[in-house]
Amino acid sequence: MIGWLIDRWLGISPWGLIVFLLLGFAAGVLNVMRAAGVVRDPNRND
Repeated sequence: MIGWLIDRWLGISPWGLIVFLLLGFAAGVLNVMRAAGVVRDPNRND
C-alpha cells in the first residue's frame, strides 16, 4: 500500500510498488527464518 501511495504521489509508477513489494518479501522471509531458528534475533539476550 505504501509503494502504491508513493507511486501516485510522485508519479513514478510502478517503481515504488516494486521496491516495497521486495522489501516486504524480504522481511517475511527473515521472520520465517527467525521463527525456524535459522537466524538469531539480535535483540534477544539468551
